[in-house]
Amino acid sequence: MTNRITATRLGLALGPLLLAMAAGACSDSSPTTPTPTSTAPTLSMIQTQIFDPGCATCHTDVGRTPAGGLNLRPGAAFAGLVNVASSAQAGVIRVDPGNVNNS
Repeated sequence: MTNRITATRLGLALGPLLLAMAAGACSDSSPTTPTPTSTAPTLSMIQTQIFDPGCATCHTDVGRTPAGGLNLRPGAAFAGLVNVASSAQAGVIRVDPGNVNNS
C-alpha cells in the first residue's frame, strides 16, 4: 500500500496554513491573490501563488537556514510540510493528511 496524498487532500490540509500566510505570517508583502477555480488547489498552485511570492524571503535554504526549519522552495515544500512535526508547537504536525482541522 502506498502512502500518497491526493492534490485535493493536500489542498484542504494546507488551507489553515495558507490563511495564516496570506495574513502576513511570512512576509510584509501580500501574496498574490489566487485566481478562483472550480478545482481544489494543487501544490503547484500553492507554490506559485503563495509560497514563492510571500514566503521565499524567510523560508528558503539559499544562503541561510529557513525560518522555523521550514524550507518552502520548489521541490522542498512538500517534504517540509507533510507529516512533519511543527517546530513552534509541540505535538502538532504541520500538515496532517486527512486532518484538515488540525493541520
